[in-house]
Amino acid sequence: MGYPPPYPPPHGGGGGGGGGYPYGTPPPHVGYYPTNHPQLLPFPIPPQRTSGFARGILAALTFLVVASCTISVIMYIVLRPQIPEFYVTAFSVTNFNISNSVPMGSWDANVTVDNKNQKLKAYFERIQSYVYYDDPRTFLSWSTEPAFSLERKTSGVIHAKMTTIDGEQPRAAALEEMDEERRKGTVVFGLGLGLMGTFKSGWWWTSHFGMRVYCDGLDVGFVGASGTGSLRGGNPRQCVVYV
Repeated sequence: MGYPPPYPPPHGGGGGGGGGYPYGTPPPHVGYYPTNHPQLLPFPIPPQRTSGFARGILAALTFLVVASCTISVIMYIVLRPQIPEFYVTAFSVTNFNISNSVPMGSWDANVTVDNKNQKLKAYFERIQSYVYYDDPRTFLSWSTEPAFSLERKTSGVIHAKMTTIDGEQPRAAALEEMDEERRKGTVVFGLGLGLMGTFKSGWWWTSHFGMRVYCDGLDVGFVGASGTGSLRGGNPRQCVVYV
């Protein structure tokens, strides 16, 4: 009885390095690294110090804005600011005439300003007064007035003196209407005011605002052919205030 043939020698020849498989060391798996091979670790990212500082600044600014808005709302509820009221108590014109489609004259007006606030003082500055006919955007005359202030629950008077200016004139149709009213004895003018106002309560609360004041329907009566006229009726005319 014979013996089976011996196993074939390992491939690769040469002695005993185990280079032939299956009798040598099996080949490593894909992705395998020997234990003695240095592994490449990710480079550590240094901490971002500026990001924490920026977040702190943003949080502080947010807190200040919210606190400021909250305080403003509380102060508004507590102080209850009221817009001053304006009344025309006197209005007149002298040397009024329309020559070569240009109205001429000098206007005087007294405007009473009433501060109805019980807890706030009112300050007014950069005051401009002007007279118009039909359209506030076309001035017949204008002037600047001195600044003044009002204590709580008091009133004051703006004395405005305005003369004709070289500027935009009323449209031709408005001039014809004005001339027709003049011949009939009554011309209806308008008085406007532009000013900056400030409310104050002690040293700790201040509020600034701009105002536009329009006093329409000022019917000025003339006697005969004279160029002098004054406001008809003795009642004050209340103005409309826009803030």
